[in-house]
Amino acid sequence: MNETLVSTTFVIGSYAVGSIPFGLLTGKLIKGIDIREYGSGSTGATNVARTCGTLWGLLVLMLDMGKAAMPLSLAIYIIGAPEWSHPFMGIATILGHVYPIFTSFKGGKGVASGWAALIVLSPWAGLAATISAGPIIAVTRYVSWVHSRFWRGWRRHSCPGIPRLLSNNLRDLRYSGSSCDYRSTSGQYRKVNQR
Repeated sequence: MNETLVSTTFVIGSYAVGSIPFGLLTGKLIKGIDIREYGSGSTGATNVARTCGTLWGLLVLMLDMGKAAMPLSLAIYIIGAPEWSHPFMGIATILGHVYPIFTSFKGGKGVASGWAALIVLSPWAGLAATISAGPIIAVTRYVSWVHSRFWRGWRRHSCPGIPRLLSNNLRDLRYSGSSCDYRSTSGQYRKVNQR
């Protein structure tokens, strides 16, 4: 069979698998809610953990990692897809998670999928990323801190309610990262700016 055809099929399939919104499905099944209307508005594991509970967030983390790791592992170790296609498959899975075709292109931030793809493509780089991200996550309490600051840019952070909210009680508020939601120290979320 044609190598290019097989590789292209795996890249498209990786995007389709990456588009499966495990966080959204978990929110609907567990609490009967659309997870995108709560917390950060993301369908990722962190938002599920905040909204549905830690165990459900861990389940979504494993599923989101699996949807990147499984197609890549299958293509690399079983099918033997050409090496040039491996990074494209990882990127396609991440894009599927961030811009899923099944949910009007509004998904998670791609952290878990990207982490799993990195671990499969380069285990040493994945280990280094895990070791270096651990302290950052522990200190900032944001899983997607780097993503929200550099990848999405500051345009997402321009919410009209920021000055008013911050001037009211700065110590009780924690900016959620990549959307216009705020969380008080009691853990309650409040939508500031609808997108």
